[in-house]
Amino acid sequence: MTYNPTTPIDLVFSKIDDLLMYGDFAQCPFSTEQAISKAYHIINNCGSVYNDYLRAWNRRINNRTWTDFQTHFREAYNELEATGALTVDQMDFGQANFVEQVDSRVNADIMHRANLLTHDGPITHEPYLTP
Repeated sequence: MTYNPTTPIDLVFSKIDDLLMYGDFAQCPFSTEQAISKAYHIINNCGSVYNDYLRAWNRRINNRTWTDFQTHFREAYNELEATGALTVDQMDFGQANFVEQVDSRVNADIMHRANLLTHDGPITHEPYLTP
């Protein structure tokens, strides 16, 4: 998973929760340490915006449960958002990745619409397009 830090941190947590659920369904449960490690890796790879909070997590000796991890990084996200540190302009990582993802989606949409034009005539069933 690639995490865009301009989006809510709960997206990471829900993906990890899904992974934990799938592990339980497969009778191959993940440990708390594995869940934290995976989420830590995802957050660490999103750029330097969370570096201070990652270091603070590393200094913790107690309270290192999955719930504590989520609480710690929700607070981090809220602080970063409140200070304006989560704008796309401020991201040192993810800008190129984010732009590439948007570009890819736009290109796919354009190709889809071009196929509709060539196979079905003018697009009239999508009211937000003008011929």
